[in-house]
Amino acid sequence: MNEHGKRSDLSPASPSTPVPTAPARCKPFSPRALHRQLLIDAAIWWGYKGILIIILMFGLLRMSRGQDATATLLGLFVAFMAGWFLYSLLSARTAQQLPRITELIEVHREEAEATLAAALRRFPLQRSIRLLLYHRLAVLQHQRKHFEETASICQTLLSYNLGHVQDVRSHLLLMLTESMLQRHDLMGAWRALIHLHWQRLNLIEALQVVGLQARYEVAAGHDAAALEGLENKIAMAELMPAPQCGAVHATLAQAARRIEHPRTQWLQRRTELLCNGEQLRSV
Repeated sequence: MNEHGKRSDLSPASPSTPVPTAPARCKPFSPRALHRQLLIDAAIWWGYKGILIIILMFGLLRMSRGQDATATLLGLFVAFMAGWFLYSLLSARTAQQLPRITELIEVHREEAEATLAAALRRFPLQRSIRLLLYHRLAVLQHQRKHFEETASICQTLLSYNLGHVQDVRSHLLLMLTESMLQRHDLMGAWRALIHLHWQRLNLIEALQVVGLQARYEVAAGHDAAALEGLENKIAMAELMPAPQCGAVHATLAQAARRIEHPRTQWLQRRTELLCNGEQLRSV
């Protein structure tokens, strides 16, 4: 208090003043942590099945002895179904959050991470739901340009049998390829591209592969290979949004300059038309 009986501005805040809390953060990715979570989820899943078998055996045993086990069996079965309902409800509610997380990654990444962190702490979850949560984590880290962690998540998920979520395999490979290129790991990028060529890709994914393939070939010094089927690659690039289309033209123009290709000037002009200043400086 000062001499006039007023509280100084340096006085501590009153206990009732809310203290702002930092948003929840996801822990650094660890393949061992994911493996442990999947084991816990599986153990609980098989535990529920084991309980059901025990309930049935218990009822059959009492019935074989001529004892009335109806009430006991019914009570145990109700308890089992309650646990099963809670297990299914938790996975279903988490699955409902996935589209929201995908949307937040584009517009509010801190909130997306907080939602992901809360969801990843839940047990038990269906295996497919947990794998999809980690796929969204890879997307988030890729958007943030944390390429090392993105590559680690993608490689780990791709090492598992994706089962019902096999559809995300192509997207994981695309993120892995770009992350490897950003880290200048050409061998890792080559392996990912090989697996991509084995996948059934939709049009958008096939267009992304064209750009990534060209980037890999130019980075590896295979300029002639990058320009093979040039007209077809240009036609496919024209189907992309302007920034991606410009990036492909810039990559092809770089290869053309190095081997003095006849289309060098045309590709350079298209690059200048489609790319902004920052993209041009990176070429």
